[in-house]
Amino acid sequence: MGYVINTIEDLERILRENPEWRERIRSLILEEELRRLPARFERFVEEEFRPLKADVEVLKEDMKVVKSDVEVLKSDVEILKKDVAILKIDVAKLRGESFERKVRENAPAFLGRVIRRLRPIDKFTLADILDDAIDSGLIDEDMKDFALKVDFAGKGRLKETGKEVHVALEATLTLYPEDVEKVFKRAMIISKAVGQETIPVVVYLNAKEEALSLAEEIGVLAVKTVAEEA
Repeated sequence: MGYVINTIEDLERILRENPEWRERIRSLILEEELRRLPARFERFVEEEFRPLKADVEVLKEDMKVVKSDVEVLKSDVEILKKDVAILKIDVAKLRGESFERKVRENAPAFLGRVIRRLRPIDKFTLADILDDAIDSGLIDEDMKDFALKVDFAGKGRLKETGKEVHVALEATLTLYPEDVEKVFKRAMIISKAVGQETIPVVVYLNAKEEALSLAEEIGVLAVKTVAEEA
């Protein structure tokens, strides 16, 4: 029996009618496909896999760079944190020094209601006074060094009685108990050296309650001011 094939439909009909032919053609087609697989795989390796692998290697290198950059960034952030902390300390120190300077320069204004005719005693004169006290056996070198660090020393007269007194003054943005103790001890040393009553004074912007209680207890004059005045 012969077949005439003029169209693709004729071929389809014949293959349906002859399953053994269909299997034979399928085997031939699959054999050809299998034969082509190695070439296709090689082409895949050359055209897709190797470029992809290269891209992955580049990506790995990029990730190493990114990791390195992240570590540098972390290090920079830590340095920045330290710099900011130092800056905060420096700013606070400058603010404190500025406050102390303004209080020294305006001591008569802060103490005017208590002491009249207040005159400053400069550090050189105070050092001479303390040296004389050392020579007289009234104080020692450590006491002199401690007293010389007072923010302001001066002399005037009590407004109420006219009595001549010396003044030892400390200025601080925030008053703590140790500030009160410090100015009290310095006033006592200066009092020994000059042989005259020395009034301990603290000028402050803010204060701890325990510091104010201590000042009242041991006789330290606490003068509160505001930023505009200072």
